[in-house]
Amino acid sequence: MILVNSVFGIEYAQHLPPYVQCTGPMFSVKRSSDHYLKQLLDEDRQWLEMDSRPIIYINFGTVVLLTTEQIEKIYLTIKSFDKYRVIWKLNQIYDFPTELPSRIRIVPWISSTLGYLAHPNVQLFLSHCGINSAYESIWLGTSILCIPFLGDQHDMAQRLIDANVGRSLDKLTFTPEELRETVEIMFKEEEILFRQENIKRIQRIIQLHGGVERAVDLIEMVADYGFQAFIPIENSYSWYVYYNFDVYTIWLLSSLVILQLILRCCCCSYYRRRTRSDETSIKMKTS
Repeated sequence: MILVNSVFGIEYAQHLPPYVQCTGPMFSVKRSSDHYLKQLLDEDRQWLEMDSRPIIYINFGTVVLLTTEQIEKIYLTIKSFDKYRVIWKLNQIYDFPTELPSRIRIVPWISSTLGYLAHPNVQLFLSHCGINSAYESIWLGTSILCIPFLGDQHDMAQRLIDANVGRSLDKLTFTPEELRETVEIMFKEEEILFRQENIKRIQRIIQLHGGVERAVDLIEMVADYGFQAFIPIENSYSWYVYYNFDVYTIWLLSSLVILQLILRCCCCSYYRRRTRSDETSIKMKTS
């Protein structure tokens, strides 16, 4: 059995064999945002709540390494923001100014990505768009701006665009002006309302797919009943049963028997009439 940590709505429509099951992202769909907020350290939560301005959370994961030029572009962009605050998780060494504005926080480690995404003040996630980051952002209701770098990140970014839950920039050609303009567009009220409507739609789909709870149920089902539990009943039929040849055969034989009975009845009736007619003719001649 193959468990797929994705859902239709982000995945494109396609037929799947019974041994492939989409369960959605590998986290619990029964936990509320409060559960993830509790994972934050006190200092993280204090910074998140010290100001009412919207927060942009930047995290490109643990594998992606930004070039010096890319770091400078992003820094120039966030430095120009006055009405937003920025938390940037960057595990690379770069010579930033010693004194950063209080609205900008650049750290090599954070206590919980899910905790940040769950916080209501965090309203935009600038990400490399790995599948886990994308689904975590959607599930916790945070808009996502993608700058994909490698592997399936480009494909995932396009899927988010097609689902109307995010936007994307090119890692090689984006400029500070383009990044700033895209952020401003994503914070427009009509854009937020449109995107949140689609995010809620995907959230409902994720809920239906079951998440890690359904994945566990499927594994236990295979352990208890084997893979046969996932094979549609019609696939276990013999070929002649699958194509209803047994039904057609019985129907044909029954029809032949009924037809033969009808013919016999007709023949008997005809014979009796013929016999009576002959007897009548003989009597008339005798008279």
